[in-house]
Amino acid sequence: MIFYIIFFIAVCAVLLLVTVMQKEAYPFSYYPMYSSMHKLNEIGVYRIAFKKPDGSMTWWISEFYRYPEYVGRKLKQLHAIDSGWAEKDVLLRLEQTRLLILVLRIAKEEGVPVGNYTTLCIVERKMTKDLKPEDEVIETIPLDNLRDGFS
Repeated sequence: MIFYIIFFIAVCAVLLLVTVMQKEAYPFSYYPMYSSMHKLNEIGVYRIAFKKPDGSMTWWISEFYRYPEYVGRKLKQLHAIDSGWAEKDVLLRLEQTRLLILVLRIAKEEGVPVGNYTTLCIVERKMTKDLKPEDEVIETIPLDNLRDGFS
């Protein structure tokens, strides 16, 4: 029992010391994610959509809820790489194809009728100043190109 009393007094003393001295000590500091302002139009999330032959799009809502975000960011990084070498371009294209085939496999396992769609779209969604979503298609990939390695 005495241990708990001493522990409680020590925690209170540290809290009081940090407050009075206005120091930023680790557990009592600002969390870095919230410590600076972010402009709303600079924050974007990536989504994946499947497009039918008639042009209608269906958003993919994965059970791995952050996976479309991961794929979108990875593809944007791959497109930002300027290699200049034919060998490196082949490797970048191979990595992109590997990612997209994995997306198709996961979507099919989750019950998405992949055969009904003709195109896969990677979309970056940002908010405008009047709080309306604005979508920018980063890449449109015909599914026929991916189905060869998918089956």
